[in-house]
Amino acid sequence: MRGLPSTLPILFVCEISFLLGHGLIMTLLGVRMSLEGFPSQMAGLLMSSFSLGFVLGSYFLEKRIRSVGHIRVFAACAAMLAVTAMLHGIWINPWAWLVWRVAGGAATAGLLMVMESWVSGESNNENRGKVLGWYLVISTLSLAGGAVDAQHRRPGFLRAVLGGRHAVRAVAGAVVDPSYPRAFAVEP
Repeated sequence: MRGLPSTLPILFVCEISFLLGHGLIMTLLGVRMSLEGFPSQMAGLLMSSFSLGFVLGSYFLEKRIRSVGHIRVFAACAAMLAVTAMLHGIWINPWAWLVWRVAGGAATAGLLMVMESWVSGESNNENRGKVLGWYLVISTLSLAGGAVDAQHRRPGFLRAVLGGRHAVRAVAGAVVDPSYPRAFAVEP
């Protein structure tokens, strides 16, 4: 990665962490819906609601970035994404999950907008192709790595936390482990 701006490794580490967790939770949610016996139509609605949130986030968060700045939007979106990941494991209700998937999609759009604008801001006309190339390679490998990670471990909340995973990846384990204690569960 010679010839790239010196601040990009920080972005790439952030991108790897985020997209490993994103790939993991996208895989684990499908497994968890199957374990919980959600109808396939509901599973399809839940997974596609993420895209609705992504579109809404792309539209509304662009204005928020201009008003409060990149760093604040990045922090708020990362926090919202971590909370929505945790909520999937705490409350097993497809209609609540629908709301959380929309919120997670919006948060993902915000994180990606901030990261991609950072990449654009750090590159110039001479190295933009190289920088974007690395960004896309890292994105693709990280997303795939999260899905592969789901195959190589028992998806339990405690094990993920004890394994030192990043916040979003750690809470994603609670999403598929049906034996996870539901001490904090809220049932309607």
